[in-house]
Amino acid sequence: MAVPVVCERVETRGGASRLIRLHPGRNQLRAEERRVRIQSMSKSNPTLLDRELLATVRSGMFRNQAEAVQEALGTFFAAKPQYRLEAALEIYRSGEVSLSRAAEIAGMNPVRFRELWIQRVGREEIEVDAADAQAQARQIARRR
Repeated sequence: MAVPVVCERVETRGGASRLIRLHPGRNQLRAEERRVRIQSMSKSNPTLLDRELLATVRSGMFRNQAEAVQEALGTFFAAKPQYRLEAALEIYRSGEVSLSRAAEIAGMNPVRFRELWIQRVGREEIEVDAADAQAQARQIARRR
């Protein structure tokens, strides 16, 4: 029984392209690492970090490049908690997460994170819907 052969065009360093044969299963990982290599590295000269990243994937330590990057960033933020704090402050500033979630990302309690936010920014910005503000004002007026 003949095994189907699949070919894929791969770009080489000089910008030329060539066809490679992919045998199902056996060459699947090699094809994936070639795709990763082409997508992630600049065509001119890959950095040592690019080569090391791909080597960890090829060695089988990680299933793919994204998994390797996740691990590297997790280790980076664990070693440099100030960078994690800066990332949490920026994510909160952009409105992507709530104050509580940003505090959790930074590894702080929400009260301390809020204090730090106010210290850095000088004020706390709160976005309020006009109808909600009027309803709250009516409730306060009734209590008096």
